[in-house]
Amino acid sequence: MSLTHCPDCRRLCFVDFASCPSCALSFRPGVLRDAAVAEEKSFRVRSNVMFLIPFVGALAVLAVMLMRT
Repeated sequence: MSLTHCPDCRRLCFVDFASCPSCALSFRPGVLRDAAVAEEKSFRVRSNVMFLIPFVGALAVLAVMLMRT
């Protein structure tokens, strides 16, 4: 089971719940699952960027060092 945040109170809810256990907000079927998929996609993009920035920086430093010799 996946977890995602309630759109109203931002507490964690399972995607299979019909309503939030904290604020009792009712969900349409599939709304929480779509939110969980969007959060997962956003996390993957951020983690890829967090890897890519130091990697490109290291390549730039290496290129500068090789050009000086």
